[in-house]
Amino acid sequence: MRTQEQDVVTEQKKLVNLKSQLLAAIKQYIEVAGDFSPVPDELVLDLQQSGNAYFNHAEQFVGSSGLLGAHSSLLWVQGFAEDCSEILASMPSYYELLRTAFQKSPVLAVAWCEPGETAFANMQRMVMRHLNKEIAGQRQAQFENARLPTYGFKNMPRIPMNVEKVLAFLFGVSFIIVLLVIALVQPTPTSFQATVFRTVLSLAAAGVAAVIPGFLNVQLKLGYVALIRAGGAIAVFVLVYFNVPA
Repeated sequence: MRTQEQDVVTEQKKLVNLKSQLLAAIKQYIEVAGDFSPVPDELVLDLQQSGNAYFNHAEQFVGSSGLLGAHSSLLWVQGFAEDCSEILASMPSYYELLRTAFQKSPVLAVAWCEPGETAFANMQRMVMRHLNKEIAGQRQAQFENARLPTYGFKNMPRIPMNVEKVLAFLFGVSFIIVLLVIALVQPTPTSFQATVFRTVLSLAAAGVAAVIPGFLNVQLKLGYVALIRAGGAIAVFVLVYFNVPA
């Protein structure tokens, strides 16, 4: 039975093979064009198809690798973002070559079509999210100078909020407000009431934290033996419950 890790490796190998095919197509085109003889349209179309296959697979791999769980590895995702940066850096010169090749062909010149407005957005977002601003700015400037789409540099993905998260957030905010009112009305609660308030406040904080992007991990040691590890909204619950003043 194949694992997700094996699927990711397979996709990476396919990307490497597609890059080799593109480099071969570029080499063949340049060799023929260097002889100052008309370049067959078949070579130009092969140059275009090889580029489309390579760049489109890289773009789709950003999304599919996330579905396969690869983005949970910080080391892998950092390296992949660097790969995306290098792929993006190669695009301006490639598209300049391809534009020139189409313009030189009487038949293909009228069929030239620029990349779509949102093309390569996934790779651009990877660079924006995981690499420093200097590198991201360089890539964006290169695309703007080459008249290539920059949608991904300017538009980060929107995080949808499902019904459960909305309800959790409303629950959290409502109970925090209620507890604030109770604190004003009854400033000295009993020990039992304080425990109830602490629990409700922890649940409310966890509900609010559930809609906030990111992942929090906490580790608390109680005495000499007990050890609590938690993540996400549960981590917020543990953090508030054991640290809120009585």
